[in-house]
Amino acid sequence: MNEDKPVVPEKNIIVFLTESGVPEETAKKIQENLGALSVDDLAFLKESDLVGIGMKTIQARRFVKQFAAVAPTNPAAPAIFGSALLDDILPIVPGDTAWLEMLKAGGVLKVDDSSVISAVHAALAHKAGLFNVLERIITLMEEFSEKNENPIDPSFYRLKKDMTRKTYAEIFSAIDGLDGSFVSETRKRTALKRIEEHLLPALFSFYGHLKNWHGAWNEGAMNPMNLYMMISGNMGGLPPGMLATPPDTGILRDAASDFNTAANKVFAGCGVPVVAAIAYDAMKIREALANTGLPAMIGATDRDHMLKLLGSAVAPTYPRLEQVLTRFALAILKVKDLAGGENELRYFGSMCIVGSQINWDQLGMMGSTNGRVRR
Repeated sequence: MNEDKPVVPEKNIIVFLTESGVPEETAKKIQENLGALSVDDLAFLKESDLVGIGMKTIQARRFVKQFAAVAPTNPAAPAIFGSALLDDILPIVPGDTAWLEMLKAGGVLKVDDSSVISAVHAALAHKAGLFNVLERIITLMEEFSEKNENPIDPSFYRLKKDMTRKTYAEIFSAIDGLDGSFVSETRKRTALKRIEEHLLPALFSFYGHLKNWHGAWNEGAMNPMNLYMMISGNMGGLPPGMLATPPDTGILRDAASDFNTAANKVFAGCGVPVVAAIAYDAMKIREALANTGLPAMIGATDRDHMLKLLGSAVAPTYPRLEQVLTRFALAILKVKDLAGGENELRYFGSMCIVGSQINWDQLGMMGSTNGRVRR
């Protein structure tokens, strides 16, 4: 009779990485910042993830090549924080067309997913200085055209119309009596101030609680008793990919409730349609900036030169930041619907990965996760 081979417990990820030649500080970042908590998770890491935690590009490529072929030790129980599972766990961010359809279907009067998407888009556009761009574009187009004694491009008149006659018919058509005249500059400033004071700090605060929760879980994994159990193979029924019992998730559910309260403050009164209008403005401005012929129309040598002339802080990472921040916000909204157990842990683990990809400094937040806003 053949005897079953003894189960060999998986080595602690930091020990495994350091023994593989990875500096201990980098190994800790791979565990804490990127959520790699088992050898299996290393196969999900990308070069950009590693560069993001300070690894040199060539080193990151070698790392990915070395660990890309790591096979799961237990395919039936994928690691909780595997990034390949994100799309199966967290909400997917709709594109602009789908978002507009959501606004129409919701009537732009109730707080729902489309409202939160609008708020995130409005916040980032405000941070990047997009809302002064159209006026600057038409000024530069006219000046450049006159300087070169050429007729102005027809797009000038479309941009002029967008800047001066904002009807928002595409999103307000289903609401009798609501038109562009309602969305005054005063209402826009009030809405943006609410987003700045309530929504962004609530997002950052939730991430602070999430990272602390995740860190407490990791500390439990490094507890000498847990390490002894790992070495001895006596891990019992712990969740796959983790070495310790997770902390209580109540603090995260409370933080999600606080986020909902902050959202209600943003959208109080007539906030929902006003924020939708601001986000719509941002979308139209992004469309204008996407015109590959625009730099030449204002006398810029390329896109980067154009953005400098326009005084806009639209970095190349802007689309990704908008994507991950929107996804993080939508995921917080869904926390109230979560059941407990392993699915809850997978959900919060996936949120930790997404949250770690957000450049909080770019949003005016402190680099640490203590929930305070940098003024």
